[in-house]
Amino acid sequence: MYCQRCNKSLLTRSEFAALCSQAGLEIDPKTGSHVSGTSGVRNRDAIRLIRRTDDLGLKCNHCGHQYCQKCASKMGSPYVFAGEVIGITCPNCKICLDYLE
Repeated sequence: MYCQRCNKSLLTRSEFAALCSQAGLEIDPKTGSHVSGTSGVRNRDAIRLIRRTDDLGLKCNHCGHQYCQKCASKMGSPYVFAGEVIGITCPNCKICLDYLE
């Protein structure tokens, strides 16, 4: 799986969770993407992994396009529901993106 825009290899949520576990980090249950307990982390693998959160894949269930978080954030818009931002819209069709499973 690759980003439609930058052609970067994408990680699924389960792949990212496995990498976090190996590095001794946990996924923030609220966001599902950011790692918790990162302050003071000195392990090079853990720091590298924190930088890879941009590689988490997002997929549009409507048109099927896939993006990395970095490109989706740049090209998409905030997805607002009931006055609250709950995600990012697909740059192609403007439907809310979901994480790759």
